[in-house]
Amino acid sequence: MELIEAMSVATEKYLTCQAIQQHKIWHLVNPNATTPTVVENLFKN
Repeated sequence: MELIEAMSVATEKYLTCQAIQQHKIWHLVNPNATTPTVVENLFKN
C-alpha cells in the first residue's frame, strides 16, 4: 500500500476486493437482518 501511495495513486482508485469464498457467506445471510450474532452462528453450524 505504501508503494502505491508513493506513486500518488489516490485511494479512490483502489479496486474493491473480497476474500475468496466470502460471497458464500453473504448468500446465507439476509441482508435486511444481518447482525454479528447471525454471522457468528454461520461459522458454528
